[in-house]
This record gives sequence, structure tokens and C-alpha cells, in this order.
Amino acid sequence: MSIFERIEAFGFRALGLLGLVICAQNLGAAPASLSQSLVKAEAAYRDFPASMTAYNAAVRELCAAMDIQKAPQFASNLRKLGVSCDCPKVRLPLRHIQIAPSSTANGTKAGVPVVLGYETKEAGLYPPERLFVDATAVYNHESGKARFSLICNGNEVAISGHAYPLAANHNAAGDHLKFRAKRFAKSGFSAMIRPSLALRKPQIYLLDPYDPNKIPLLMVHGLQSTPVEIRGGGISAIH
Repeated sequence: MSIFERIEAFGFRALGLLGLVICAQNLGAAPASLSQSLVKAEAAYRDFPASMTAYNAAVRELCAAMDIQKAPQFASNLRKLGVSCDCPKVRLPLRHIQIAPSSTANGTKAGVPVVLGYETKEAGLYPPERLFVDATAVYNHESGKARFSLICNGNEVAISGHAYPLAANHNAAGDHLKFRAKRFAKSGFSAMIRPSLALRKPQIYLLDPYDPNKIPLLMVHGLQSTPVEIRGGGISAIH
């Protein structure tokens, strides 16, 4: 029986007792705060779209929990509570998720814009500062089962059989990279006049996850610029 079926049986007022029961039945189960956020998300999901503001607030809590617990542990905790976790298929370790400012007013679009940070120490074609990807976090159901999803390159999400526009921030990943590599971003002019003293040797960077189904497009920055400036302006070096 999933957590939501239990809650329906005993009512929302039994939430505190339910958290104790879960911990007693399964040592090492997900923290009570995570179960409470899931309860809020499920209640808002069932009353969608009237509850869009409450829905986005609950999804935001789940994003914060994922950042604190780290992706693998967060996904494991969700499974213990009967909820699956759907992350983008990127062959790099997901190190953190950070909530990004939304370009739309709260309550007008579904989901929470986030930035996903992937470790790149063992992947030389990506920037050493990490690979940053824009995504939108949502909570929905698939085949009757609850699911927390991180959606990249999407414009809509299906909730209760209807499509709704996704909240998004397509500049957040570029801003993160620019901040993490701010010294490198400012080195364009000095590298032009003194190439031997450049902070990094010339090379090609993948600034989006590699996709074998896309045609590579090489973007070359100007004499006084850097690859960071290209990404910061919303253009990926290779698609």
C-alpha cells in the first residue's frame, strides 16, 4: 500500500502518526518532512489546476529536499514512499539541484524551474566547473503511480489527462556556469594579447549533454571572448 492510500484511509490528521508508523516499519525510511511534502503535492495534484499555487509550492519543497539529500538518496527515499523519480538520461553524476528564479508569475504555469549540476571531473569534453542543465521539476502520475520528474527541453506537462504549460528559466544554467567560471570568463582580452599566459589551453567544450541524435554545431567565440560568454548568452557550443 502506498503512502497516499494509507493517508486516504486514516485522513490527513493522522499524518504525524503515519510518519511514526513508516519509520517503525522500515528503519532508514525517508525523513518525515519528505513524506509531508509528498502529501501536499498529492493533495494539490488531485485538485489541479485550481491548486496550482499550492502544487508549485509543494514541488519546490521536494526540490529543496533533493538538494539536501543528494540525488541518489532522494530517489531511494521516494521509492520507499511509493513514488518514482524520473531524471534526465545524462551519463554524468548528478551532484546538485538548485531552484532557479521563474520568469513567470507563481500560479500561472506548472512546475518549478531548476538547474541540474553534473560532475565533469572524469569527462574532459565538458567544462571543469560542471555541466549545468536547465530543467523543470513536476509531480504527476503515470499509469496510476506517483512520480517526481525533472523535465528538460519540454514545454508542457500532462496532469490528470490535460496538458499545461511548464514554468521555465532557459538562462539559469548559463548564469551558473558564468558564475562558477567568472575568472575564466574575464580572461578573454588577456588571453588574446598573451596567448602563452592563457588560463586554459584551447579546446572544444560540450555545454549541453551529448546527444548522438543531434547534428553537432560548433560555435566559435570572438577574439576577446571565452566559451563561457557563449553559454552565458544562451547559446550552446555544441548541440
